[in-house]
Amino acid sequence: GSGSGGARCVTAHKGSGGARCVTAHKSGGARCATAHKRVWRLGYHDHLCLSREFIEATERYIAYNPLKWALMHGAGALHVQEPLVSPRLALGEYWKGVGNLALLDPARPMVALRVSMKVLGAEAISAVVGKMERAVDKGYVIVSGFISQGERAVLDMLSRRRDARFVRMRPSCIPNARFRPESRYVAPLAEGRCLEMAKGNDETVFGRAACLDLNDEIVKIATAGEGLALHWRADGPHFSPLRAKNPAFPEKEAK
Repeated sequence: GSGSGGARCVTAHKGSGGARCVTAHKSGGARCATAHKRVWRLGYHDHLCLSREFIEATERYIAYNPLKWALMHGAGALHVQEPLVSPRLALGEYWKGVGNLALLDPARPMVALRVSMKVLGAEAISAVVGKMERAVDKGYVIVSGFISQGERAVLDMLSRRRDARFVRMRPSCIPNARFRPESRYVAPLAEGRCLEMAKGNDETVFGRAACLDLNDEIVKIATAGEGLALHWRADGPHFSPLRAKNPAFPEKEAK
């Protein structure tokens, strides 16, 4: 861009050979000094970080990139497992997954977490996270789509806690070729703390109907063994305590 009043401006553009260049110039008179310097290698991407959240996401990407490469290409690389076989999965259904399949052990206590989009505000979301932290303390595996704001807050907690175990249900299929986990899942997958799974081979357009179908699958999987279903609505938590007498999560705690 052009500057005025003596201000310096920087312009990023394609230089010779396809490399990116920066042009710095000073205007405000008849003279204009221009310097060219290659600052990016071909094939790389540049971004303007305009928020703290974007900066933190970029930092996670950089920090986890070597581990992500090792998971995809190195010894013990992540491979798509198909079909998944577990007593928690209905016969005749085709599932694919990446990560620790042992998290579907029917003897493991599990909570199906569904948090309404209407659960908003720091206090309400903090209550959801606090309840799930207590579930983790008691050995529960958390299964969710991690889509709503409250569910994503729980996911942040689960990703940080080294003792947390969780299953992420994807709304659409898992690609077979070069599965690339999001940065937040890299460490949990590498440490065997996470399983990502999806039903079928078809891409799904995500909307309300797909979200409801996903929540139904989450509940079926959690309650197929030791487990219960939690639906956190605007008025608070609602449990389906099919296994509520489990001493790890007594009925009085579920209310």
